[in-house]
Amino acid sequence: MPRIKMSIPALLPDPKFAIGEKVGEHWVDEFGKECIEVGVIVGICWHPKRHNWEYLINWLAGDGESAVYP
Repeated sequence: MPRIKMSIPALLPDPKFAIGEKVGEHWVDEFGKECIEVGVIVGICWHPKRHNWEYLINWLAGDGESAVYP
């Protein structure tokens, strides 16, 4: 999928992900179970206090209950 060209001020670093990109998250929960979720980036904004990009992700599937995902 082609990246959408965004107008980002020159002082900010390029975001790691673009709107529309598919992403995945892998972690180990508090019970030691390995979990995976997949989703798509639907929003991006710069966090001025943390000095990093924040992403809004629509999670589509994963190891959680099916009711959690659209």
